[in-house]
Amino acid sequence: MKLLSISTQPVELFPAPEFDPGFNFIYGVKDLPEDSLNGIGKSLFLDFIDFGLLGYFNPNHNSRLSRAYNKDLLKNCSVNLAFEVNGIKYNLIRSFNDFNNASLYSNKINHKDKYIRELSNILFDLIFTRPNYPGFSDNNWYSKLIQFYLKIQ
Repeated sequence: MKLLSISTQPVELFPAPEFDPGFNFIYGVKDLPEDSLNGIGKSLFLDFIDFGLLGYFNPNHNSRLSRAYNKDLLKNCSVNLAFEVNGIKYNLIRSFNDFNNASLYSNKINHKDKYIRELSNILFDLIFTRPNYPGFSDNNWYSKLIQFYLKIQ
């Protein structure tokens, strides 16, 4: 799996970055030596990626995204995560208003408004399943395995 880009719709909450092959680091830069790097949105940006990858979200939970949602900053907003697997480009779209459902599109598939647990099974098969793998795998492992792609510290 290769992340290509992430954006928010209909409002651009941040400039849509494009990811480079390999490791991508999210970091802050001080404009002035006395400036702080706290609270500028590095972890929140990673939370958007996690949300786009079908990570846990509950508007009543005390997380950065939940606080933004409860302040009406994310209502009517969705995250569009573009990625590539085996040369096929996919778009995964998940709305904050209907966070238990998401849509997955490519030129070969169209899974509109599927429950996120059902989509996580589809994503597991896309990202982790290998046809010649002789061992055991279970698509319920998606949420644990995807954490290797995204580390928020």
